[in-house]
Amino acid sequence: MSERSLPLASEQSAAARAGASLRRLALPSYLVLLSAFLLSPVIVVMGTALTASFFPRFPPDGLSLQWLTAAIERREFVDSFWISIRIAVVVTLIVIVVGTATAIGLLRMRAQARTALSVVFLSPLMFPNIVIGIGLLQWFIYLGVVRSESTIVAGHLVVALPFVVRLVIASLSGHADLEERAARSLGASSLRAFFAVTLPNIRAGLIGAGTFAFIVSFADVNLSVFLSSILVQTLPVTLMAYVATEPDPIGAAVSAWIVLIGVAALFVIDRVVGLRSLSGRGGEAELR
Repeated sequence: MSERSLPLASEQSAAARAGASLRRLALPSYLVLLSAFLLSPVIVVMGTALTASFFPRFPPDGLSLQWLTAAIERREFVDSFWISIRIAVVVTLIVIVVGTATAIGLLRMRAQARTALSVVFLSPLMFPNIVIGIGLLQWFIYLGVVRSESTIVAGHLVVALPFVVRLVIASLSGHADLEERAARSLGASSLRAFFAVTLPNIRAGLIGAGTFAFIVSFADVNLSVFLSSILVQTLPVTLMAYVATEPDPIGAAVSAWIVLIGVAALFVIDRVVGLRSLSGRGGEAELR
């Protein structure tokens, strides 16, 4: 090798090492930037809730807990919070039972009937909640039903059921259904086989389904705004009305409390069953 080629080879080697280093840093940098972008609304809300100013401002002018305290002292937010919790719990319990029965029924049908019915049960995922809310409002008016907690529960059942059906089907599409059939072939009744074999196997999927159903119900505003009344309003609806009329950081403080409660709930779920339970078991459901 000539003396002139040695520096050239050295420069090429250095360039290759630099390129490899950039490629190794590209993915972590991308993930950090994406995480910062996704968390930026939460950071702004938390910072605004902790401001010492009397107007929403970010970055905050000093730090204070006055708005967090003021938020939990407002009667309308406390009342609407418990209404949202009550509705979300009722919706979760109903859709777990109905969604599990629906998923089992779909898996045991013939392929053509299963495909047709799966489109029906999963169709609410294809439409915006605001469209479903307007349709349900017109239907309730036609039936003469007064808007109350029951109408909100009915609306949330429509939008939460598809999530439960998909997650339970994903859990059953593994070995759970085969193990139940094996138990029945050994003499167990259908009811005993379900509670002794299938239910423990799909426990993770049910936990994930219930969590998603609760979140969908608790956080919904596009549908609830059409189905709630003046006397019965969920927390998101009350918060939306307050932010539209009041120029103080209490709205951000209420949002901050929701974030803190959500983080605490995730911590408890992780300690009790693990966060992987939220995704259920098994692969993607095959509705064919």
